[in-house]
Amino acid sequence: MNNYGIDANLLPLLRHALQLVAGILIYKGAIDEAGAELLIGGITSLATAAWMYFTKPKAAP
Repeated sequence: MNNYGIDANLLPLLRHALQLVAGILIYKGAIDEAGAELLIGGITSLATAAWMYFTKPKAAP
C-alpha cells in the first residue's frame, strides 16, 4: 500500500481487465490499436486520479 491506500496489485489488475476488453473490441472491429491504447491509458489514468482524490490523506491540525 502507498500513502493513498492503493493496493499495489489493483492497478495492474485494472489494466489487464481493460486490455481484455480492448482486445475484444479490436476483434469485433469497434476500435483499432490506437483506440485501444487510448482506452486503456485513459481509463487507468482517470481511475488513478479519482482514487487519489477520494482517498487523499487528511492534513494534520
